[in-house]
Amino acid sequence: MSVCGDPGIQAQLGPQKPAALLDILRDSAEADGGILYEQRQAAGLMYRDASSLYNQRVRLALNYTTAGHVAPPFQPVDDDQLIKNDITVSRRDGASAVSELTSGALSTQAPPNGVGRYQDSRDLNLYDDTQPAQAAEWLLHLGTWDEARYPTLHVDLAAGPSLIDDVTAADVGDRATVSNPPSWLPPDAIDLLIQGYSEVIQQYAWDVTFNCTPGAPWSSIAQVGTARADTAGSHLSDPATSSATTIYVTTETGPEWVDSSDSASDFPFDIRVAGERMTVSACRGNGADTFGRTVSNGWGTADVGGTYGTGGGTTADYAVGSGIGTHTLATVNTSRRTFLSTTFTDFDIYVSIATSALATGGFLSGGITGRHVDSDNLYTARAAFNQDQGITLSIRKRLAGVETELEALSIPALTHVAGTFYRMRFQGIGIFLKAKLWLASADEPLAWDRETFDSALTASSFQGLRSISASANTNTNPVIRYDDFRNILPQAMTVTRSVNGVTKAQSADSAVSLWTPYYVPYL
Repeated sequence: MSVCGDPGIQAQLGPQKPAALLDILRDSAEADGGILYEQRQAAGLMYRDASSLYNQRVRLALNYTTAGHVAPPFQPVDDDQLIKNDITVSRRDGASAVSELTSGALSTQAPPNGVGRYQDSRDLNLYDDTQPAQAAEWLLHLGTWDEARYPTLHVDLAAGPSLIDDVTAADVGDRATVSNPPSWLPPDAIDLLIQGYSEVIQQYAWDVTFNCTPGAPWSSIAQVGTARADTAGSHLSDPATSSATTIYVTTETGPEWVDSSDSASDFPFDIRVAGERMTVSACRGNGADTFGRTVSNGWGTADVGGTYGTGGGTTADYAVGSGIGTHTLATVNTSRRTFLSTTFTDFDIYVSIATSALATGGFLSGGITGRHVDSDNLYTARAAFNQDQGITLSIRKRLAGVETELEALSIPALTHVAGTFYRMRFQGIGIFLKAKLWLASADEPLAWDRETFDSALTASSFQGLRSISASANTNTNPVIRYDDFRNILPQAMTVTRSVNGVTKAQSADSAVSLWTPYYVPYL
């Protein structure tokens, strides 16, 4: 017997009781998830472990449009033979675990939301009770891969003699691909895993037929330093024409798409939008600014989002320089506002805020505006830097010129220091409003400081920043400083369209995901 793979990383087995040798070997193969088969060139067995099937190079690359590469019949079978969406794995004389797909096209939900329940159970000779859950998740991954099967791949070597070396070298467990499939199939390359083969040689014929299963579940396995994580769920915020090169993407929960201003080396990468493959060359929030310019009597043009408008005070109260944007509060109780145009009603905005001096007499404040229609109609998250050096974070609403405090919290962990930047995040999704504030030099906390809901404002013309001092403030021309402004909801992606030949207009709410999502393997 020979082994292809690394015994050091194969699934560890529990105790094996006396049995026929072949039964013991099958027991081992089932626990590890690999393939046990007869050697081609010797009277013996071969075991190919699961890890040797991950992310392997293509052994047999065929082109449908090249004569002799793919012989008929070659067509997909859209059946349920491989579907398993409710998996129970039991450790022999130990624990068990269940893994179930509860949402999506192949979930256990009744049609049309899913396909119903397809149960499977495995009794595996595993070493410890942590392994059944891992094995069940992996089997669920294989059993719910949403792709048609190509049960056979037929190659006529009499018609394509140039393939003789490649075809005869391909063996069980190897990867095969078919590029440029016919127009009646999806345009993407077909990825297959060879599970067996038959060969017929006659005087004028030499036919090899491979038995195959989908190879893609084995070809996108996460490895440290090389794999991308997909989002938990994203969709188009706006429709996109078939030729649009900028698309707007909303991520529902969890981390958003990587920002090209933070990590340019992560680009380009490919995404899937309702069957169309797009290449992303850049991704930014729909508003972003690092203030890397010098402007007086205004704020000029943001890195992303266009030219700033201003409101309140005089033009001399607004300037950009030394990497920051500033509002000078030359008069008390009069807000200064800088804003960028946007029609998106949902927002998720970050900014760093500092003051030029400690507050005297009354507070100094800076903050973020969302659903900003005009100076009298907006939501704002405000950081008030009080004269006792405490900092109060509040979520506020201005409606028809009347300002209402919806939520407020004195942040106990923060003490106001002049010139020190504090990081604010203000999010509005639907009726839900959330805000948090922390020291800009620290990591963002997971929890929101304040959360509330309000339905009064449902439109948006602007996104931006707002500063104001209390009527009792006695500072002379205090300055509120801003840095690293970004609105990550939605994100604007610069894309190359129709990479896989699909050309179509995309509707709002179309799902957006990595073209090749990566999966954590069993081992």
